[in-house]
Amino acid sequence: MNFADHFLTIWDACRWASDHNILFSGRGSVVDSVTAFVLGLSRIDAYEHNLHFDRFLPEDGSKRPDIDIDFEASQRDAVRAYLTRTYGADRVAGISAIGAYCTRGIVRDVGKALGLPQEMIGFLAKRIHGGISPHHLEAALEKRPELAGSAIPKERFRWVLDLAERLMDVPRNIRAHSSGLVISSSPLAETVPVMESASPFVRERIPSFEREGAGLPDEFPLPTPSKLFEGEEAGFRIIQWDKRSAKYFFDKFDILCLRGQDVLSGTQERIRVSDSEFNVESIALDDAETYRAMRSGELIGIPQSASPAMRQAHVRLRTDNLHDASLVQAGIRPGVGGAVKINELIARRRGKPYTFSHPEFERILGLTYGIIVFQEQVDQLLQTFCGFTSGEAEEMRESIHKRRREDYGAQIKEQILKRIQEQGFSEGVAEQVYEYVAGFKGYGFAQGHALAFAEISIRSIYCQQNYPAEYFAALLTAQPAGYYGPHTLVNEARARGVAILSPCVQRSCETFSVEDFRSRTDPQLLVPRSAIRVGLMQIKGLSKDTCQRILDAKPRGDDLATSPAEAVRNAAIFSSGEPHIGAGELACSASDPAPQTVARRVSGGQAASSFFEFVARTRPERDELEALLLCGALDALHPNRRAMLWAIPRALDFAHARKEHGGLDLGVPEPEIPDGIADFNAAEKALHERALLDLDVESHLLSFERERIRERGGLTAADARRLPHGVKAFVVGNPIRLRFPPTPSGKCVVFFDLEDETGLLNVTCFDAVYRKYGHAIVCSPYVTVVGRAQDRDGHTAFLAERVFAYAPRIVELASNAASLPHKTADFLVG
Repeated sequence: MNFADHFLTIWDACRWASDHNILFSGRGSVVDSVTAFVLGLSRIDAYEHNLHFDRFLPEDGSKRPDIDIDFEASQRDAVRAYLTRTYGADRVAGISAIGAYCTRGIVRDVGKALGLPQEMIGFLAKRIHGGISPHHLEAALEKRPELAGSAIPKERFRWVLDLAERLMDVPRNIRAHSSGLVISSSPLAETVPVMESASPFVRERIPSFEREGAGLPDEFPLPTPSKLFEGEEAGFRIIQWDKRSAKYFFDKFDILCLRGQDVLSGTQERIRVSDSEFNVESIALDDAETYRAMRSGELIGIPQSASPAMRQAHVRLRTDNLHDASLVQAGIRPGVGGAVKINELIARRRGKPYTFSHPEFERILGLTYGIIVFQEQVDQLLQTFCGFTSGEAEEMRESIHKRRREDYGAQIKEQILKRIQEQGFSEGVAEQVYEYVAGFKGYGFAQGHALAFAEISIRSIYCQQNYPAEYFAALLTAQPAGYYGPHTLVNEARARGVAILSPCVQRSCETFSVEDFRSRTDPQLLVPRSAIRVGLMQIKGLSKDTCQRILDAKPRGDDLATSPAEAVRNAAIFSSGEPHIGAGELACSASDPAPQTVARRVSGGQAASSFFEFVARTRPERDELEALLLCGALDALHPNRRAMLWAIPRALDFAHARKEHGGLDLGVPEPEIPDGIADFNAAEKALHERALLDLDVESHLLSFERERIRERGGLTAADARRLPHGVKAFVVGNPIRLRFPPTPSGKCVVFFDLEDETGLLNVTCFDAVYRKYGHAIVCSPYVTVVGRAQDRDGHTAFLAERVFAYAPRIVELASNAASLPHKTADFLVG
């Protein structure tokens, strides 16, 4: 079949990635190949798991092998650059794709072209989600509660409404395909039009955390920009053919990326600071504690497994091994359009009786409890009962999945039933086979694909359970990586005993880093709580150049300074919840030395001795300086944030004067920070930190509201999760991850997570509640939800009866805060 070059080309890319400590793994049907496992392209042994090679490469050779490899997202361009450099820039290119209009894009583009007010366009676009199509946009303005009160004049919006339906799916632009790459034996321009991509190579590797001074052994070097891109042009070219055309003329590869690989890689780098032998690929896939965590649903922050549906499925299925985990992956992750009957699968897994009407059904469907879960099972049924070749079976499966017309579906049914009876099977068996096959008409996974994703989840859970600080630091660095945002992940890390430290110009790395604190009186006694230091690039508005100047000016490990205020704050954080550590060993006063910090940061020069010297040496813009001091990054230089804010004009003038003298101190007097200015209160600091960091440093914003809510009888999310079935209560929180799945009846059902300082509560709103309270659910950063607890097979959810916008008193506590630093509830459809 002459596929050796195809395999070896992608093997070469993976070999290079491995040599440069870039994680990767196979996905999709390539996992079904023993050859891919032997070459190291996949970590799943196809022989051990009895995977079917026909799904990857039909025996009749009707298609070329489809080799999909997931690399770290931050390093995918490095892999592309290596292939380009190795095989020639004129023979390697990406594949093009046609970007089509969607509802939100139509509203933004057409509204802008027609000169409508940006406020109106923004209001509408932000509240359009996947459940609103252009065909129903006008009706949504009237009926959707989040839009009905918008007071948008239809007369002014008429043209947008008229154009919306006509522009849906119309091509908007040509762009680079997200992963497709072709390699040719001759210059591509001789065969196909080639153009420059609008997205050049990312020329810089951004490691999960800075390696210099971290003590990593030499045998684990991280690639540098010069190693990855030496001699490489910045441009990235694409051919003007899409993937369907390209695969018939060239060797096509999918250089995919998965943020979960970045998380594992970053975790591994951080763990190797203290354990140089640690390797995520050596984590056992049969660890009992890992599966206990799966069965408990403790999966927030786990790539591929964090959504409420995934967490509930693992609880209900009682996941106990890699195969069980793959069943959940294939049953849930394809989404609401998926083909797997997950509820029936769970019921049978837990003991519901079922039978097979033919021995071949048991052979093919036995491991999945008589339910079709994987694409290979459809192919096997068609091959066994219809006599199809593997290529014909796959083509038929794809036809069933993609059929659009009822008459076409009837033709397929007639063809399948006829072929089965021609093979000598009874009419009853024929009907049963068709029922199986037709029931899998939605989107489904290959078994190897589900196993590959499950394997990544299992290794991630192991790291989270055993190395929580390193894991969450890597996860926060790799954002966006998974289902939840930074503020939710920080809340989860804190619940697992990991302290969060504010960014610090003398201690922070570019990204999130791990710090270990040792007792002041006994340096050998390690406090059993690690901390995550927020990285500088998490600060909104801070430029890359300014960040680099700050890192260059950082002190060496033995020169790290901690202000008295920061010392007291850190001592309070690390002494809480650890009664077996003597209180006197951690109590810090203003005159005490700072807790010892294990050096895991970049070494630099001498520490800036004052706020003014820092500004002179790093030269931030005014808005950058404001962001740095308001989020706490300058607390090590002065304990009063408001006083520093007042001193900004003096600091900028001082820095300008220093610059005129070539940066030297030639008699330029250093100003003083004004005395007698009251600092921001705790609420104001918390609001600024959430606004600038998108996370809460010391505690969730709702912790300021807890006493007020408790006085009125409100529960925390954690308390609500423990309620017996049917008990009525009310909970206050931030609604996140709103989901509007389609329903057979056409009525609207909304699912969302209600977040407070104790965690998440799954909330369900049926159509009547949504119609009445939808505006509060979608548009309010905080809501009060009145409802009843529901026991869903061991998992507690909350059925909403009423929902009201909640006005936190924290705004009153923070006298200068104009509004809550919180975005409108985010959407997820599916």
